Amino acid sequence: AGLSQGGPFIMEIFRQAPRRVKSLIFCDTFAGLDTPEARQARYNAADRMEKEGMSGYANESIHKMIKANHVQSMPDVAEHVMNMMLDTSPAAAATAMRARCERIDYLHEVLPNIDVPSIIIVGGQDEFTPVARAKEIQQNIQNSKLVVIEDAGHMPNLEHPDEFNKIVLEFLEGISHKHGSML
Repeated sequence: AGLSQGGPFIMEIFRQAPRRVKSLIFCDTFAGLDTPEARQARYNAADRMEKEGMSGYANESIHKMIKANHVQSMPDVAEHVMNMMLDTSPAAAATAMRARCERIDYLHEVLPNIDVPSIIIVGGQDEFTPVARAKEIQQNIQNSKLVVIEDAGHMPNLEHPDEFNKIVLEFLEGISHKHGSML
């Protein structure tokens, strides 16, 4: 399973060791390459993180990490997400941001080769990786299913954990029933 930047990790694991992967869960991620403008924005953000720390990035992106009105209506979730960002090493965050710019085109080079049960979960209000990006993943993976959690942003697992967990558990139980006890 991979959430956000975790998506490229699971795609890379599949690329390098496809026989070791029994199923995949993509959550609020995307597989294609960035536009030149998006790539430059990532490089700029990485430079800024190293120079200024995580505070500016965290304050600017909290309303995109979770659905904007959830920042007020779900203060515990907002605080948790803010703390995750603020506790992240600026050097590590910058490295991850730059790595995102240099990755391969998983959309065309890896997704068409995925032949294991896969589910794509996305927040209906995700500004970082909108539903269109999730549909792009789903359309390029055979044997996959797309589920949209309408009232969520980039982190539906935190914004609606019960709904998210139910979706994941039903997916895993469905795999288990079809393929025996592979979990």
